[in-house]
Amino acid sequence: MESAYIYIYIYIFEMRLWHSIKNILIFAPLFASRALFDGARLRCAALGFLSFTFMASTVYVINDVYDRNRDAMHLKKKNRPIASGQISARNAKRFAAVLIVFSLGFNFLTSGWKLPPLLALLTYFFLNVLYSRIWKHIPLADLASLSFCYIIRVLYGGLITEVSVSGWMYLTVMAGAFTFGIGKRRNELRKDTAAMTRPVTQAYTQEFLSGCLYVCITLMNVYYSIWTLNSDAIQSTYGPVLAASSCFVLMLISFQYVLCLDRDGQEDPVEILLNSKTLLALCTVFAALLFAVLYL
Repeated sequence: MESAYIYIYIYIFEMRLWHSIKNILIFAPLFASRALFDGARLRCAALGFLSFTFMASTVYVINDVYDRNRDAMHLKKKNRPIASGQISARNAKRFAAVLIVFSLGFNFLTSGWKLPPLLALLTYFFLNVLYSRIWKHIPLADLASLSFCYIIRVLYGGLITEVSVSGWMYLTVMAGAFTFGIGKRRNELRKDTAAMTRPVTQAYTQEFLSGCLYVCITLMNVYYSIWTLNSDAIQSTYGPVLAASSCFVLMLISFQYVLCLDRDGQEDPVEILLNSKTLLALCTVFAALLFAVLYL
């Protein structure tokens, strides 16, 4: 019985559920439209979150199958179930098939036979398959494809809840996604094993990535500031607080993230967030501030 639990744990670990924190972006359109307490739409967003979580796990499994030989040479990734041999490539592919069925099932519960949400979900899947096979080896295309995946999350959230999404929100998410992707590549380049585990990093330089990182951070804050000024909530009593939250993003979240990036040398933005109590606390306070302005 104990071995069965261990076996289940290995498969659940391979799903990398802690990365589902990225899928919170699905709730962003509903949250920003001040309709978070609309029961029907909130249910759709919650089911969409589950659908995207299973689809993202499918992508992680497929990516790990393709990269198992390179991952075996990586300091951390060598411990992943597929790279370490705990899950065979054949069983991993079967597992991916099961996960995608769950994803499509939750999507059906969310939006029925509506085509736009399904196309967004499948676009995310095929984009990641192309990334695993082709684009991750092409400089700049690797960053662009990863960033587009964040935008699809917001698009999907808007489609399943039938909420219009501001162009400024898309631009903010795009700039933020490039910030995370560039920061990840920059820290990967610093590793001694970068050439073996991530060959595309050799096409970049530290100076280039650092420059792009700061440009994207600046753009993210500019786009976010414009979004606050165009939000309906700006006309409310607490509208100035919403506008002032852009300073909060700039001075606390952006700078704190870069500090963690440089100081700790970690690559994955999710791990940086979860391992930094300060950054996690700042994000929580920021979310609470937005909630108070938009809903109270």
